[in-house]
Amino acid sequence: MILFDKAELISASLILKNYYWEGLPVGIFTLQRNVLTRVMLFAAPLFIIASGGCGGGSSVATNPAPDDVPADAAAGITVDGPDYSIGGSVINIAGGGEYVVSGAMLDGGVVVDAPGEVVNVVLSGATIRNSNGPAILAKAASSVRITLSDGAVNVLSDGGADEDHDAAIFSSVPLVLDGDGALDVTGNNQEGIASDSTLTVNGGNIRVAAVDDGLNSGEGIVINGGYIYIDSVGDGIDSNAALTINGGTIISLGGKMDDGLDADEAVLLNGGTIIATGANNSTPDASSSQKYILLSFGDVQAPGTMVHIEENDGTEIVTFKPAKEYEGFLFSSDALRSGVVYSVYSGGEYDGSERDDGLCAGGTYSGGTRLSHFNSGSADEDFIISGTGGVFSLGEGQQAPVSPGGALPPADGGLPPGHAGDPGGPQPLVSGDMPQVGQRP
Repeated sequence: MILFDKAELISASLILKNYYWEGLPVGIFTLQRNVLTRVMLFAAPLFIIASGGCGGGSSVATNPAPDDVPADAAAGITVDGPDYSIGGSVINIAGGGEYVVSGAMLDGGVVVDAPGEVVNVVLSGATIRNSNGPAILAKAASSVRITLSDGAVNVLSDGGADEDHDAAIFSSVPLVLDGDGALDVTGNNQEGIASDSTLTVNGGNIRVAAVDDGLNSGEGIVINGGYIYIDSVGDGIDSNAALTINGGTIISLGGKMDDGLDADEAVLLNGGTIIATGANNSTPDASSSQKYILLSFGDVQAPGTMVHIEENDGTEIVTFKPAKEYEGFLFSSDALRSGVVYSVYSGGEYDGSERDDGLCAGGTYSGGTRLSHFNSGSADEDFIISGTGGVFSLGEGQQAPVSPGGALPPADGGLPPGHAGDPGGPQPLVSGDMPQVGQRP
């Protein structure tokens, strides 16, 4: 049994309240983290957390406090594969092939150390929490694939301060994620999912919360499909090379001083439904095959301030309610077309279906403020995509974002709402429950 004194419970409740609504400095979060983790570990099994409205926060997985970990932390885990061993709290994979992992590891991790081999780790209802390193670490292999078993919900979280392996899923080799199951990742050290090499996402229902970047790659990120929801303190998606999105549904909420999408090289948007918020976003490359609208508000928008885009005949393109503050907004889907006049609204209400990831659909939008852009130096309410995309400055005298990497405005830092236990945050979705943005009829 986990016991708390009165001061701990009061302290944790105040942390949760302030963390979501006001944002605490990193130092305060660090000092109070042990108390908060113990409270959330205690509370998580007792409550099913749900959210209302079109907006939400991020999913959460917390590490157990050290004194709550059994002597054999790997006792509840099951592995089926050709060449592995379990030593204490570590599953060591030493050979190529497929390894099916299920059950719970309360404090430990999976380490792939199979030089030259192709390894496929299948997560089939696995909960892996590591207080001192990654939940999954791919140290050596030709490549590593993580497959999310159909219908299974998997939860991974890391801890500690390892600067070399600073993500809940960390790979030193090419990393691929696929499958039709659900994956809930919490990066307590730095990143949620990171690769020193390339990172490819082909499928899965993935939610990431991270104290730095949600997805991070040293040599490029490619997203071909699946559903990805990210809430991060740093960049939502950060590629130190190129970023290519060919399909899927991607919702990326970056931190107040960072970007939803950030790439050092070209950002190519070729398919899928993409929403990204943050201080800014990298401008997609002109060779992208899918249209986009990129907005720069010029000042910070409060959490829950809707963005609504419609054609001038009233056809809804997207309505989105971010769970956290933002200044830059990016939207891309196959519903957008060149030459069409779009209207963009801020604020307002929506009476349709309510999702916990911020997407609104099946209803009617009303009450918002129609926005003007100042691209030509004077106010213009008509947003028209010319060529691949439209880049619009919404603040008079402000410059629209122009370069990969995104310029960062001078603003205070802060932690993302929901990462430390937002009671309104989204939970892992079951396989098949993929959200969709309404497409143009």
